[in-house]
Amino acid sequence: MRSRHPRSSARSWRVSLLYSLTAPPPPIPSTPPTSLPDLETRHAHERERTKLTADSEASEEKRSLSDKEHQQLLRHWREQKQAELEHAQQSQLQELDYLTKLSKTGVDLTQYLVAREASRPSQHIRVDGAASALAKVHLSAPAADKSAGRQAGFFG
Repeated sequence: MRSRHPRSSARSWRVSLLYSLTAPPPPIPSTPPTSLPDLETRHAHERERTKLTADSEASEEKRSLSDKEHQQLLRHWREQKQAELEHAQQSQLQELDYLTKLSKTGVDLTQYLVAREASRPSQHIRVDGAASALAKVHLSAPAADKSAGRQAGFFG
């Protein structure tokens, strides 16, 4: 369609030119316009970063809890060993006190201690009784255990 006034199209062209020269330019965006795939990629990276942060916080918390449990186990172990040491020291002091009292009463401690240890055989054989003079015992040492790199005793 043709406009009624032939000058109206020229006038509108002049007005739009004048407006474009006097109007302020549009603001420049701080970030370039992004496409939809770029936004999806950015959101995927942000989700991954958030997940990694949460995972690292969870692993740090887990490691901290594990360290606390380990410290508690060590503390209990030290307390147990300390109690065992104190008990052993107390037993040794009682044994020393007992042996001192025996010595003061005139008991031969050497004979007493040998008799006490003889009642617990470890690697010796004792033959007692009327037939002990007639008993003949033959003992041989076991062969060396070459595979283990040590010599086997009577009981393994």
